[in-house]
Amino acid sequence: SPQTAHGIGRMGIHGVTLANNHIMDHGPEGLDSTVRALQSAGIQYFGAGANLAEASAPLTWSNGSEKCFIWGFAEHEYSIADTDKPGAAPADLIAIIRALKSKPSDIPAIVLLHAGNEHYPYPSPWLQDRCRLMIELGATAVICQHTHCIGSYETWNQGLIVYGQGNFFFDYPSNQPTWHQGLLIEINLSGPMLESFQFIP
Repeated sequence: SPQTAHGIGRMGIHGVTLANNHIMDHGPEGLDSTVRALQSAGIQYFGAGANLAEASAPLTWSNGSEKCFIWGFAEHEYSIADTDKPGAAPADLIAIIRALKSKPSDIPAIVLLHAGNEHYPYPSPWLQDRCRLMIELGATAVICQHTHCIGSYETWNQGLIVYGQGNFFFDYPSNQPTWHQGLLIEINLSGPMLESFQFIP
């Protein structure tokens, strides 16, 4: 419901990724409605848009003196944007490489990746390899959503990879015991480097 955007804003959430497999469930009109609701609540968005270029653009977060790039990508399940088609930014390896290579080396980058096997806390070899590559290409942290359960994590080349945050707020009924569990992740940066992190249940 568009009305929930103002509640999200009052929680102190300043930006959201729209890169997921359901962002086009209500077609282009649904995406437009979502974007308008976020804009009216003063919430920035990234990871989806009217075309591939818009969907693939990062959110540039700044506190005045420091910047951070945040990208959102989604697995090729459905809802994927194309050159002249709205949708989510695809987790296309070439696109991810170009995105991370385009950023200055002194600016941190966080990737929110909508990928993984539902209700399973461990990454597939494909997902682990791709997340590790993103860190090697300059991402400070790669955080995966989509599994609907809290996943495993690892540090790799001084970067953080989390293979599932679980659900934050999801009122869809489920008998899965992990459905109502989730993590916030606090990340502290020192320039482009990960200084520390902690999980907040």
